[in-house]
Amino acid sequence: MNRIRLAFLIALCQLSTACGAGDSAQPIQALVQQPAQQTTSSVAASTLLGDGLKEGMTYADFHNALLAQGWVPVVDKQCKANVVGGDYKTSCATHPDSTCNACDVIPELSSCGADGVCLTRFHNANNNKNLEVGTYGDTDDWNVHGGESRILVTGWSITPAASR
Repeated sequence: MNRIRLAFLIALCQLSTACGAGDSAQPIQALVQQPAQQTTSSVAASTLLGDGLKEGMTYADFHNALLAQGWVPVVDKQCKANVVGGDYKTSCATHPDSTCNACDVIPELSSCGADGVCLTRFHNANNNKNLEVGTYGDTDDWNVHGGESRILVTGWSITPAASR
């Protein structure tokens, strides 16, 4: 993961008036500040995710490859509050747009800031791992493949699933 680029995007988000408490800055900061011993190395990540997955690829291509490998979306019950804001029910009732529907269309979406930085989450029961994927771009293109897509993968973190 390019932690410097992700840290830069977080800093931009924090400076922006559109990114306040409860927006995407907090969950995405966890990717940057996560202790090294909990994050799978890039060599091990290649083994878990396959060599074809890389930073900068379109989210749609990355997403499809994950699903083919047995990763499943993790639904975040707080997604709409994290993406739209705490008053999402009123906001979406009066001004429905693609932002209000993003959590319904992209089940793995956890949070997004107004700056286009988003966090998605997956789980793989075969290897008992969790995956957090950072993206940057327009969520309207979550399912657009190839060069036409305006949403790209910025990095990811793989951690062991919590034991119950």
